[in-house]
Amino acid sequence: MNEAPAAYDNVPGNYYDKYNTRNPIARYLMDGFLSSFDMLTAKTGVRNAYEVGCGEGNLSIRLHDRGWNVRGSDLESVSVSEANEQCTKRGLEPIFETRSLFDLTPEVASAELVICCEVLEHIPDTEQALAILKSLAKPYLLVSVPR
Repeated sequence: MNEAPAAYDNVPGNYYDKYNTRNPIARYLMDGFLSSFDMLTAKTGVRNAYEVGCGEGNLSIRLHDRGWNVRGSDLESVSVSEANEQCTKRGLEPIFETRSLFDLTPEVASAELVICCEVLEHIPDTEQALAILKSLAKPYLLVSVPR
């Protein structure tokens, strides 16, 4: 394992179901985010992705439903369990594991597209995190952070 600054133990975003909210303003914002996500991922022309900070697996499963080969990881085991449960409910093999971004290597997590959405704002050393993400992306990296 690499020595790196610890990320937060509890990420607040993992406890609010932003993907299924009934709040019309939050729904509008999420629709825009997901529309952009779909457009950007389609433009890559690839079908192999690794999601860093997968949370409950919503984005990865969204790609899987479009025919992608997807794997992912998250720091929080509760979120990973939920993501794998979502896979099982859909008849898919679990594709997520509990792993820190700082423990990822190209041998474990490289993909044509590496996705890291709404994660970097929780990381104390973003420069190191971005260097790791760059080493995994072959050739595309999609990162988003809140405005």
